Amino acid sequence: MALSSSSLRKAVIAGASGFVGSALVPALQADGWQVTSLVRSQPKSADEVQWNPAEHVIDIDVIAEADVVINLSGASIAGGWWTGKRKDIILQSRLDATTTLAEAIKRADSKPSVLISTSGIGFYGDRPNEVLDEGSASGYGFLPEVCQQWEQAADPAREAGVRVVHPRFGLVLSGTGGMLPLITIPFRFGLGGKIGGDQHMGWVDLHDLVRMFPFLIAHEEIEGAVNAVAPGSVTNAEFTRAMGKALNRPTVIPVPKAIAGSLGGGLVEELLLADQHVVPGVLDAGGFSFERPTIETSLKHAFSKD
Repeated sequence: MALSSSSLRKAVIAGASGFVGSALVPALQADGWQVTSLVRSQPKSADEVQWNPAEHVIDIDVIAEADVVINLSGASIAGGWWTGKRKDIILQSRLDATTTLAEAIKRADSKPSVLISTSGIGFYGDRPNEVLDEGSASGYGFLPEVCQQWEQAADPAREAGVRVVHPRFGLVLSGTGGMLPLITIPFRFGLGGKIGGDQHMGWVDLHDLVRMFPFLIAHEEIEGAVNAVAPGSVTNAEFTRAMGKALNRPTVIPVPKAIAGSLGGGLVEELLLADQHVVPGVLDAGGFSFERPTIETSLKHAFSKD
């Protein structure tokens, strides 16, 4: 199915109620899209359709009617300590959702023009002294393995001839949700400080992340991995200083890398201590314009009271 130019454009979104989805849905609707949300519970409105990714149950007709399918579904990576059970939930929730959508697309008589199925810069693992673009190889560890399998789960859609795009999210910054409000708590009490310090952090402002989706839909030449990060990569030390300045709070209590790395069953080590100097190569080449390209502009908007 070609993307409609005159009729109402239809998007089907899995994970629409999450942090990113809650911002993306109204943005697409404001741009003239009809959005159908896939929900696990009983639908509460006409724009919701029930599915069960764990059982691979989905209404094929909903997929066949879509111009675009967007997959944001998956258990929160930072939702708890990485016990063996938690790791299984993180991985399986992503594989179930992606496989269910990709297989439905493959079976549908009419197919969407694109499947945008998210991933993360955890794909690259800990990579000191490297600049990482979309052509860089995967790393080693739990998150790289999750991201590899997550992206591969979309293969049935690729095999059916549908364009597949994998935005690899960095740390998504917004004052309305995600990890930033949690990170902010110690800073507000004057207890903020760098964790490690020298490692690069890939991040993106939620405002720009939402703007990327229409861009990726419109640019038919883009497929495969897309680093969904701001061009202004920062070290943890630079991020900490920017947080302190934005909140007007001291940042004098560092957390030693050895101590931080022992927390969370690997969560802190792979999420906050991994050195990932990731650049948005595909977005830059395609001409995407960031409206909040620096950590200072992002945090200014995040903490604005306007």
